[in-house]
Amino acid sequence: MQDISENAWYAIKVKYKSEKIVLQQLDKKGVISYAPMRNYTKRYQRKIVHHTVPILPCYLFVQIPAQDYIKVLETEYVYNFVKTGPQLRPVQDREIEILRRIEGIEWSAIRHERHHFTNKIQRQISCQF
Repeated sequence: MQDISENAWYAIKVKYKSEKIVLQQLDKKGVISYAPMRNYTKRYQRKIVHHTVPILPCYLFVQIPAQDYIKVLETEYVYNFVKTGPQLRPVQDREIEILRRIEGIEWSAIRHERHHFTNKIQRQISCQF
């Protein structure tokens, strides 16, 4: 059982597309917060746009002692803590580490490899006919 004064990770639900704003507000309050993000590039006819979007939309993670949950709930755009039953359940450190590993993967490289593989298959099929 975890000590109530010990810092632990908790998941919170926030308003859609307000994850970055909530991260800034929590940082101003001195709360350690984390949102796994990914970068991607979108090409238009006349420009290239770089985006950073959350991997888990509407969810953030905060590292606080359980008794400080009111400070987080008072933050604008924060709806509630993710709970199992009536009690707060901390997210394990290994799960946060898994999210950090996923975040580190280069998504554009995976998409490029998939596109290259699809083109290769299409060329092989067209050569057969």
